[in-house]
Amino acid sequence: MGGDWYVAQVCANGHVISSLLESGGSKSAFCESCGVATTTVCENCGVALRGRYRSPEGVLADYVVPAFCYACGSSFPWTRERLDAARELVSDMGKLSEKEKVELSGTFGDLVADTPRTPVAVGRFRRLVEKAGPVAGKALYSVLVDVASEAVRKELFGR
Repeated sequence: MGGDWYVAQVCANGHVISSLLESGGSKSAFCESCGVATTTVCENCGVALRGRYRSPEGVLADYVVPAFCYACGSSFPWTRERLDAARELVSDMGKLSEKEKVELSGTFGDLVADTPRTPVAVGRFRRLVEKAGPVAGKALYSVLVDVASEAVRKELFGR
């Protein structure tokens, strides 16, 4: 028989308050890291946020904050905020032309979700970030790594 999921509590910026809420995990109205309100449900459909997976054997998988709701598919606030921040970073990249900035920003949707275009987005992201320079690449890394899809995290960010 399969397992089920604990409920998670996450702030609007994506900081995990608890990934094991029903097992005595702490619950806070506001995040200790950034001070914004926390939630345990999808703002779009009201379904509980999935926390750690629990199997009948009691084995818990590592917790990765999801980018999208499993029930309705909408992006979470932390996903939208990180994508907006990444777009702002790109707009400040002086080494890229306006066309290249649009191209780079256009990769983000395919970096956070595994799609048929993800390999194209990864290649384009690499090429344009290399042109933008190491400082720009590091800044984009820090913004996108937590919302990138698992395959992209492994390929681009090594985790």
